[in-house]
Parts: sequence; structure tokens; C-alpha cells
Amino acid sequence: MANQLSYRGNANVSKIMPKIPQRILSAGWVLDSDSAIDLSMAENCTIFKIPSTEVGTDHALKHLDFPKGFWGDPELLRSLAGVFNKSFNPWKPVLAAYIAVAPGAGGCIDALLFNICDAHDGVLVSGPYWNGYNTFTRFRADVENKLHLISDEVFGPLTFESPDLLNEQRFASVLELDCETLCCDPSRVHMIWSPSKVFALSGVRLGCTVTQANQELHNDLSLASFTTVSILYSLLTTGLLKSPRLDDLLAVSSQRHRQFYIVLTTWLKKLGLPYLPCNAAPFLMAKIVPNASSWEDEATVVHALKEVDNWVSFGRSQHMPEYAKRLARLTFTIERAKLDTALARIEPTLLRMMKVGV
Repeated sequence: MANQLSYRGNANVSKIMPKIPQRILSAGWVLDSDSAIDLSMAENCTIFKIPSTEVGTDHALKHLDFPKGFWGDPELLRSLAGVFNKSFNPWKPVLAAYIAVAPGAGGCIDALLFNICDAHDGVLVSGPYWNGYNTFTRFRADVENKLHLISDEVFGPLTFESPDLLNEQRFASVLELDCETLCCDPSRVHMIWSPSKVFALSGVRLGCTVTQANQELHNDLSLASFTTVSILYSLLTTGLLKSPRLDDLLAVSSQRHRQFYIVLTTWLKKLGLPYLPCNAAPFLMAKIVPNASSWEDEATVVHALKEVDNWVSFGRSQHMPEYAKRLARLTFTIERAKLDTALARIEPTLLRMMKVGV
């Protein structure tokens, strides 16, 4: 049958679909998928069962008709502003009027790039970075002399006490910048946040962009997302952010991040595998292929780990430079029993690979 897709649609299918990990495409369809343990996804499961008890959502019919606000549900915007002012230490207080919501942090990135970029522009992204950026930046980019600064802060404000970084600084947001003193244009500084990573809500596709000095862009962002944000997700997020136990949730998550980080790093040290210390995010980068000299060596180890039902994300998929072939991203914030099982499966495979020089 002849290709009936538009040029853009065909480009997505032919160039983007092949890059989506098979573990995502086959999720829910693989009969033995329950036995597989995924250490590749940046998922926070440390408080997975807690948020549902905290939302206190009122499902009154008044909430289920046409959206109450063009820029987002007013109560949600006020709740978001409250969190940012309390936990992100902004130089300039964040008002609800500075926030535009979208269906997830990815939706925020997409809307931002659509409105600040033209065809054939480019985007500068520091690496390593989430490979999902490839999709959003494919046609939308900006390298004008006056650059926009977009800070993706989906892992903030959560940090944990890392035994490897005892004197490390706390989380710092781009909202803390005094743009006037730094002689930068505040209308080109934007922050993206979502509750997905911090509160174990990756399935809740709701995010927001904070832009404090660009009303025109704020309006455009809202126009792009006005009809696509779920009111049920808005209600759930509002209930969570207004919970009197919000600080307790963050504290519990931080403590468990530390506990599971120590489990993983203790195992890495036992095997003599170097890693990059961290005190934020649900994963770390480790040299689990110490003798790799090519991307093919990485692929060999990836395949070997899949054979024992473990998925990891290696440097190539995270856009690591050539000299970083040996690094893999390992998520440690999964259920403790699964983490122990995954490490027990991986260990003999890695020892065997190292013995033969891979």
C-alpha cells in the first residue's frame, strides 16, 4: 500500500521509531515481562504507593466540565507557585501568572521550542542527556546571538545525603539567578518542572513552564496546551501539592534514595567498578564495561544482560562522548527486592565478560 503519511509523519516513523527502545515498544505484550527488571528507566519507585493516599482529590462534577483557566487550573497554578517559592529559592517570587501547564515535561519542551525556534535553527543540549530530547528538538531549535536558557528541573528539589559527596551543595534552581546582576535577559530564561520523578508519578502527564518576564511567550505556551491537559491529572497534582504531608513525602523519598544509592555503590565497589558519585536523581553512571573499546563492546554487554532479564541504558543512548563508552546508567530507586535480584543476576554476567576482556 502506498505511503499515506505526510512528510513530517513519515519522518517520525522512519527516523524516530527505530530509536525507541524495544523494552518500551514491547511493554505489556511480552509474556514473560514480569521476570525482567528494568534499571534503564529514570523512575522513582521509593514512594510509589504513598502519593495515592495523599491527594485528597474532590471529584465533584464542577471540576469535570470545561477547563477553569486558560493557562491551567487556577488552584493548580497557585499550588505550583507555592512549591516553587518554598523549595526552589527563587530570586524573584514565582506568581501563578508566570506558570503555564502542559501534558508533561516533554510537552513543555515541545511547546517552548515550537514558540522560540524556526526551521533550521539548532538547540545546544549539554550531555549526557535524555534521548527523548531528540524527538522534541528535531525541527525546533534556536541559536540566535541572544540564546534562550531552558532549565529542565524535573528531579528538583529532591536531593539526598550521599556518602560520596559529604560537602556537596544543595539543589539550585535557575529561578535563583539574579538576571539583572548577571546582565542576562530574564525574558529568555525558562524553567520546566513536573511532579513525575520526585513523587513517583511518571504516568501522570502534567508539567509546567515558569517564564517570569515574557508574557507573550507565556500566552503562546498556554495556547499550545489549553485543550491537551487532563483535568483529572490537574486535580490529582493539586491535591498532592496541597497535602500537609508534602514535606514528609520529600523526606521519605530522600532517605530511600540514600539507602538504595548505598546498596548500588557498595555492590559496585565490591566488583571494583568505578562510578560517578551523585546526590540527586534516581540513577548514577557506572563503568560496568571497564574494558570496552568500542560501541560494539557496549552492545555485547547489553545483549548479555538482556539474556538474564536485566535492562540497562548505556552511554551511547545517553549521548555520551566517544571516551565514555564504558559508562552505563543504572537506576537504583526501584523496589528493594528487585534491586537485589537485578544485581545478583548482573554480577556473574559482568564477571564473565571482564574475564574474557570485554
